[in-house]
Amino acid sequence: MTLAFLGKQKEDRIPAAIAAGQYAAQFTPAFTLRFNCLGAFPNWESPKILWSGLGEGGEALKSLASKLRDKLVKEGFDEEKRPFEPHATLGRLRSPKGRRALVDRTERWRGTQAWEGAVSVIGSMILFESHLTSAGPSYIPIVDIRLAG
Repeated sequence: MTLAFLGKQKEDRIPAAIAAGQYAAQFTPAFTLRFNCLGAFPNWESPKILWSGLGEGGEALKSLASKLRDKLVKEGFDEEKRPFEPHATLGRLRSPKGRRALVDRTERWRGTQAWEGAVSVIGSMILFESHLTSAGPSYIPIVDIRLAG
């Protein structure tokens, strides 16, 4: 789950990003997320991104993202233009091959009842550095910031 996307940054900006994360984390105790549906962007007729929506914990995640984004702006980072929607990106489809089969096989997972028990406890957030390669992105953790309490 991406709370804020910073784009390409110089290495000397890392401490400010960490400070923003630490600031936001101090106001947010650990919380539980309950995944409650499966979705596709832009739509199920032409899925390019598969995602899971959140029920329980979605508001806590929105609050954490809001605090983080506000502090990042105060630290001099660009303001995120897209509103934060609590979800977890599960995967990206690189080609249309197999999309119809994916759509057919995932239909039963789109209803909220199918997700009962899909729970995760969130106790920290991680600042990642990403590198785009021809094989796809790789993510390198920079710091793991514990939430309050």
